[in-house]
Amino acid sequence: MIRTQIYLTSRENKVLNLLAGLEKRTKSEIIRGIIDEKLGPGAPRVAAAAARKALGAWGGCAGQQTLRRLRSRW
Repeated sequence: MIRTQIYLTSRENKVLNLLAGLEKRTKSEIIRGIIDEKLGPGAPRVAAAAARKALGAWGGCAGQQTLRRLRSRW
């Protein structure tokens, strides 16, 4: 796992504390569960599609010719 920090409003913190107490889970577990629900099982496919789309981001740009010229010198 990767550790990260987020800012919460007072209301969000109170609700998380309440849920954590009711479910006998940590706030981190509650947050991870909410993220998993939001991302769903299709999240890896969405990320892969976005990466494929970004690969062609320079297509047809003048910068593409410059990049090819620079790479040809390697």
